[in-house]
Amino acid sequence: MVDLRRCLLTSFPADAAARPTDDVDWKAAVAFDAALTAAGAKRPRDIGGIEVTSAVYWFIQNVSPQEFFIKKMRARMTPEWLAEKRVKQQKELETYLDAWGF
Repeated sequence: MVDLRRCLLTSFPADAAARPTDDVDWKAAVAFDAALTAAGAKRPRDIGGIEVTSAVYWFIQNVSPQEFFIKKMRARMTPEWLAEKRVKQQKELETYLDAWGF
């Protein structure tokens, strides 16, 4: 599976716009990338150190998920949802820490 983040940080495959998925609008993503190029703007992959910056950003998002700071979202949290979220966050945090040698 091609990940949108990976494409933004490296490059889009030639067939990216035709990829059928429910969670990513690949046509819009490819068009956005092309629009940045046409405007002469830096794309994420053109920015030095962007992969490390991105990894740190997402690590922080996993340490402190936004859901816990939004009162309406907290009100809907069930013990089951919290258990699933805890497992998911732990796996994602471990992935980053392993990659960084911790």
